[in-house]
Amino acid sequence: MDPFILQVMIFVIVIIVLVGGFTLLFPLTRRLAEVLEKLYLKNGAEGTDADEVAALRGAVQALTDDVESLIERQDFTERLLEGPRHED
Repeated sequence: MDPFILQVMIFVIVIIVLVGGFTLLFPLTRRLAEVLEKLYLKNGAEGTDADEVAALRGAVQALTDDVESLIERQDFTERLLEGPRHED
């Protein structure tokens, strides 16, 4: 059998499998996503409240302030340790 014909046959089979798989699996995955979303919402995870988001933002801001303070302290300590050396 000619190798070119074999390659064409394999290519056609791969295309058919891809198109068929997409056609069959796409509606199933959409339905599965809907079912999972309903289960997720049913279990009480209806989304985040504005208060929770504000609290999280406040916590992130507090952490940012702490890190900036630590950076300033570290820079001061490094400058202090690298200070001018007096040679006698």
